[in-house]
Amino acid sequence: LVSAAKTAGVAISDDTTVKEHTILKGEGVTAIVKQGSESSRVYVGNERLFKRLGMFDLPEESINSANQWSNEGGTVGFVGIEEVGIVGTFCVADTVREEAHDVVST
Repeated sequence: LVSAAKTAGVAISDDTTVKEHTILKGEGVTAIVKQGSESSRVYVGNERLFKRLGMFDLPEESINSANQWSNEGGTVGFVGIEEVGIVGTFCVADTVREEAHDVVST
């Protein structure tokens, strides 16, 4: 999680550590992220995860964006912090490769 955030250009201090990384089958991942003397449980996952946690409380604009991404074939995910809520929404999607038409046609 920390490596991906750094790659995306998020400023992360050198004293940031991750522990208790756990895969939540079919929902996402969770870990405790510690920065200095502060630590928080962070979740990255799908809508089902955040609804189960009672954290799926988003502004209508964010819900509309997530629905649009999903309708366009993307996979929508959320980043949340325990006792804070969802702090980010993202979408991942594959690009259609040029040879895809030929592969599907044969």
